[in-house]
Amino acid sequence: SVLGGVVRGGAQASGAGAARPVRTGSSPRLSLDVAVMSKGCKPMPGARGDLGGDAQLCAWDAVDLSGCVKGDDAGGPAQAGRGLGSEGPQAGGSSAAPSTARGAPRIMQRLYRVRLDRREGQGLGLAVHQDRDQTLLIMRVCGGLVGDWNEKHPDAAVRSWDRIVAVNGVQGSAEAVQRECERAEALDMTIRRARVLVDLQPHSGERELASEVVSDGAFRAIAEELAAVRATAGRSEADEAAGIAGNSEGAEGSCPCVGPGIPQCYQGEELIHKLVADGSVALVRGSWLTELARNQGVLPRRQDLPAKALWTPEGLTSQVEIAAVSYCWWTPEHPDPGGAQLQILGRAAECYAKSTRRDIAVFIDWCSLYQPPRLPQEQASFMESLCHVDLWYGHRQTWKWMLTASALGLSLEGAAPRGPSGYGRRGWPAFEWAASQLAGVPERVLDLGRWRPGGGEVWADVMAACALSSREPPTSPDAFAKLLEEKAFTHSVDRALLDAAYRRLFEDLVASAEVLDFSCLGWGDEELQRLALALPLCGGLRRLYLSWNRVGDAGAEAVAAVLPRCNRLCNLGIAGNPISDSGKHSLREAWRRAGKHYEQLDLW
Repeated sequence: SVLGGVVRGGAQASGAGAARPVRTGSSPRLSLDVAVMSKGCKPMPGARGDLGGDAQLCAWDAVDLSGCVKGDDAGGPAQAGRGLGSEGPQAGGSSAAPSTARGAPRIMQRLYRVRLDRREGQGLGLAVHQDRDQTLLIMRVCGGLVGDWNEKHPDAAVRSWDRIVAVNGVQGSAEAVQRECERAEALDMTIRRARVLVDLQPHSGERELASEVVSDGAFRAIAEELAAVRATAGRSEADEAAGIAGNSEGAEGSCPCVGPGIPQCYQGEELIHKLVADGSVALVRGSWLTELARNQGVLPRRQDLPAKALWTPEGLTSQVEIAAVSYCWWTPEHPDPGGAQLQILGRAAECYAKSTRRDIAVFIDWCSLYQPPRLPQEQASFMESLCHVDLWYGHRQTWKWMLTASALGLSLEGAAPRGPSGYGRRGWPAFEWAASQLAGVPERVLDLGRWRPGGGEVWADVMAACALSSREPPTSPDAFAKLLEEKAFTHSVDRALLDAAYRRLFEDLVASAEVLDFSCLGWGDEELQRLALALPLCGGLRRLYLSWNRVGDAGAEAVAAVLPRCNRLCNLGIAGNPISDSGKHSLREAWRRAGKHYEQLDLW
C-alpha cells in the first residue's frame, strides 16, 4: 500500500509552517526509520528521507496523516479519518473498525487526564521545558502533587518525556499552559504520550517505525523510533480493559509490561540511596570515568577509589540517573587490565553529559563493591550488596550499559588470556542480561558493543546505535537455572547465588504481576512458545496482552495449551496477529473450555 500525506515544514525548513505536499507513490512504504533529532544533531544512522527534488524530509517536519488510519486514545483499534493534529481527548466512537489487513499503517496516540488540587500549598513536583510544539515537555517528576498522584494512580502515572497539552482548557501556547499551571489551584491536565507509526507489513526482518520528533530542549532524545513503539503502544489494551488511561513505556516511571503488585524497590530510589548511604555500594561519577579514560588509566578497585570518583549520598538526588554496567572480566585479577572497556564507558559517559548537561552515577562491580582481600567490615558490606545484586539490572529506571564487545569493536571472545570470555558464555553477564529483560524497558538497555568509533558523539546517536528495539520473553526460573549450567564462572558458588537472585526477581517482576503487556514487540511464534513456559508460574496474572505482533497459529496454540493453568487470567488480547481463522477458532475454544468469559478474549 502507498502511504500518502502532507509534510509540514518545521522551524528549520524554509517557509516554516507551510504545508509541503510529498509524493510517495514511487515507494511502497514511506520510510521514517528515524524521526528523533536533537538540535544541531546530524541525522541518525539509517535515516531515509530521499523523496527527491524539494520534497525532502527534514528535522522538525510533521507528517499529516489525516486521511490515513489513526489509533484511538486507548491505543487500540483505529478509526479512519481522524486527523493527526487533534490534541484533545476523544470520546469513544462507535464507527466500524477499519480493515486490519497486514501492511496497513496505524498511528497510535496516547492522551490521558490528571486532576490535581494544590490548595494546600504543595508544589506540583515537575521540571518542564517549553517545547516548540507549544506543549510542556516533562523533563523530570520530582515528587510533589504529581508524585502523590503517581503513587495513587500507578496505571496513569505521569513520567518524564510526557507532554502537557492543555491545563484547564488552556492550550496552544506553552507559555500560557505553564502560567496556568502556576496560577490555578485546581488543575485539569491533558497529557500526551508520544505518537508512533507502526507498519505491520513484514519485510526482511525489519520493522518500519517512527517516533514523534523531539525538539531542542529534549536534549537526551532517547526515544528513537524503535523505542517509541514501547513508549506509545505499551498498555493500550490493558488501559481499555481497566477503563482508565494507563501507562506506556518511556524513559522512566512505571513499566508497561508489568502491572500492579511490583515491589517499590524496582521503581523507586529509596533502596538505592540506602545502599550507597550505608556504604554497601559505591557509585562512581561518569565524569571521573571520562577523565580516567582520557588519561589512559585503569579502573581501581573499590578500596582504592579516590574521593573525587565517588557520588556522595548528598549528591544522590532524584535528579541523578544511574547506569549499571554489564561486562566480562578479562582476568580473575582485574576485569579490564588494559583499559579497553574503560574507554567505552568514558566515551559513553561523556556523550551523556554533553547531551543532558549533567553527570551520571555508574555502578560497575569492580569499583562499586569491595574486592578481595577484604577487611571484616568490608566483607560485611560486600555480603549486604550481594543480597541486592538483582536491583541494578532489574530496576526500571536505571540504564543498563552492556559491554558486549571491546572498545575497538572486536568480540571479547578469546580476548582474555584465561578461559572462555565471550559475553554470551559467562554466567554473570547472562544474569545481568536476563534481569534487564525482566525489567521490561528495552530502550534503557544499551548494547554498547554496537557502538563503533566514529559512530556519533551525541547521546541521540548512542541511542540510535545501541538501544534495544524490543525485549525477550521472560525466561522461567527453571529454564534459566539450566542456562546457568552452561555458563562459565570463576567461582562456582556464584551459580547458586544467581539462580536464587533470578528466581526472586522473576517472582517480583513477572509472577506477581496482574497485567503483562507484550504488545507491539515484533514477537513471533518462537517468542510465544517461550512465554507459554512462564505463564503458568504467573499466579497473579489477570490480563495478558499480545496484540500487534507477528504471532501465527503455532504461537496461539502454545498459549491455548496453558490457559487451563492460568487460573486468574480473565482477559487476553491477541489482536492484530496473522493467526488463521482455524487458529482463532481453536484459541476461542480453548478459552471457553478453560471457563473464561468469551467477551474477554480479543481476537479482532
